[in-house]
Amino acid sequence: MPDTCHRGRRVCAAQFVVGLAELYGEARHGLKREEVTVKTPYGDARVKEVTHQGQTYLYPECESVRASARQTGKDFKTVFAEIQREALGI
Repeated sequence: MPDTCHRGRRVCAAQFVVGLAELYGEARHGLKREEVTVKTPYGDARVKEVTHQGQTYLYPECESVRASARQTGKDFKTVFAEIQREALGI
């Protein structure tokens, strides 16, 4: 996984999933990925939609999370979870 994904002990989930897919033999280019924009209380956020073995996963883009965290003063993990909930419609 690229070092740019690490921020302390935090790892961007989308890159983690891609890393797992590579580890288990599925090349990165084999995953279907699409970027979507989700409206959140923080404004628009970019979310990566990843499809792997028939399952679709939604992961906020790290830069969107960082920007929202800086703007609101909330921590990365909280903002990540809130944006992900919005993306999932929970």
